[in-house]
Amino acid sequence: MNALNIKIGVTGPFLQKLQAVMQQIRPAMVGGLKTLLLDAAARTTKRASGDVLKVRTGHLRRTIGPPHVQETATGATGELSVRAKYAPFLEYGTRPYRIRPRRAKALRFINRFGKVQFAGAVNHPGLRPRPFFKPSWDEAVQGPPSAKERLSTIIQRTFNEA
Repeated sequence: MNALNIKIGVTGPFLQKLQAVMQQIRPAMVGGLKTLLLDAAARTTKRASGDVLKVRTGHLRRTIGPPHVQETATGATGELSVRAKYAPFLEYGTRPYRIRPRRAKALRFINRFGKVQFAGAVNHPGLRPRPFFKPSWDEAVQGPPSAKERLSTIIQRTFNEA
């Protein structure tokens, strides 16, 4: 089977200018991404500090971030994580589930009337979702001025200076 291939390349002075601009834009992209992730981390911490979730121990709040940004050949990649094991259950909720004792024959708890009660297993009704991470990210990206606008301004300024 025959194929038609077209190859377009950038050569000469334009290629040199493009490479010079990319060398200047990449650090700006890294800085812009780091700023965005720091903003998202601050918003997530605020939501985990009583805005959306009740604070009992502060463990969730302590496990947010720090952001990690890495420069790549084409720009930058970044990551912001929440390391608490139960964070996904808070963010997305859970279906109803059964709780059974692990190291004993029965579960011991205090019922709503203040009496000690034992049970071989109990049915948990599940948790409703209480998103704190994704809304923080969405606010950081879309909030005034949006991350896209900030990054676009950085790239335009760098390109004009080159």
